[in-house]
Amino acid sequence: MGALFLRHRLYVIDKTVIKRSWIELAWDAFCLLSVVGIWPRYIEPHWLCTSRYKIPIPTLPQGLNGFKIAHFADLHLNSYSSSTFLRRVKGTIQALQPDLILFSGDLLTYSQLSQKELADAFFNGLTAPFGTYACLGNHDYAIYATSNRAGKAVSDRSPSNPIIQGIRRFFHCKKNFGQSPITSPLPLNKELLDFYASHQVTLLHNETLTIGTPPNHINITGLGDLTAGDCDPVQAFKGIHAKVPTIVLAHNPDSYGRLSYFPGDLFLFGHTHGGQINLPFIWTRLVPLCDRSLKGGLVFRDNRFLFTSRGVGDTFPFRWFAPPEITLFELLKEGPIPVEAKVSPEYETSPGAIPLAYPFQLENRLYNERTPRDKGAEKGSLYSHTGPFSSPLSRERSLECKDDFPTEMGITPRGQNE
Repeated sequence: MGALFLRHRLYVIDKTVIKRSWIELAWDAFCLLSVVGIWPRYIEPHWLCTSRYKIPIPTLPQGLNGFKIAHFADLHLNSYSSSTFLRRVKGTIQALQPDLILFSGDLLTYSQLSQKELADAFFNGLTAPFGTYACLGNHDYAIYATSNRAGKAVSDRSPSNPIIQGIRRFFHCKKNFGQSPITSPLPLNKELLDFYASHQVTLLHNETLTIGTPPNHINITGLGDLTAGDCDPVQAFKGIHAKVPTIVLAHNPDSYGRLSYFPGDLFLFGHTHGGQINLPFIWTRLVPLCDRSLKGGLVFRDNRFLFTSRGVGDTFPFRWFAPPEITLFELLKEGPIPVEAKVSPEYETSPGAIPLAYPFQLENRLYNERTPRDKGAEKGSLYSHTGPFSSPLSRERSLECKDDFPTEMGITPRGQNE
């Protein structure tokens, strides 16, 4: 980790001299002296884990059976980033030999690409046969997007120290923490766009690409960040090949409130760091998340798979029961739901925090064509679980939104076709 020099408030980490604030030094001293703080501050943030899941997708082309996807999120390059740890992350991804690499955003910290050499070393040579793709996180815009004490998303040009931010959130956050996004999209970060372009990383910004060759192809959809007011599924799903399996890449798990009735077989999120300080009554006050069932791990809902990564980096390295994570997904044409998947038919939110979602019909492909639960699906099979129209609340909401439903893609509310 490098030597720690308290004189002149300097750290020496990987031969890089970094000035620290007194607050950060005091926190580090507390962690060292308290013994209890040694694990979350100095050990767990470097305890890299690899998770593996086999995901059944009945519409998967036979030629893509066994297709492997490496997924990670939240690099958060900053003065705490270690070149040694980043080499381990990169080496782990390469050792998995994925067909496709997906990154769910937050390469930057507070909108700053402060460690460009580390970023260059990490992404140089990080390739896969079907390419490397990324979406934007709330730290990746020209202005940092966050949630204030009232739970409303705001832009922050001068963010405070991450330790101070955490203390403020713990004592002042509201129940519906993080549910209100910025109304106008924040400007993009040109430096980040240029960086991705120069490192053969395809940024999917509210758009869909179809990769592979017919009939063995698959859709990759990338969304802008919800907190930054930039999540636009209508734009993202324009021109999508509806009969092709779709992998959806987004940063904030709460984006699913806008995506649940658009196409998608596997949704990949980041943002939460798995709770980061994953202790009862603590993580809920620190993590800006409405749908608490999507804090981390694999969830099976609406007959599709939702996964939230714990990420690999931090704005400040402090983790408790939420170690850094790289995930390998193997797509299968048939198979059981992974035993690790939590079956969650409903949102787990505080009252009043359920996002509005739209049912859809896309290119004459009705949602219920993919959910044959009304056709005698066997209990325990992939399609036997509760779907999005099972609850009176979701049904009522679907009928209420008919008048303002987006029609740019030939999408119409399911209620109009019944």
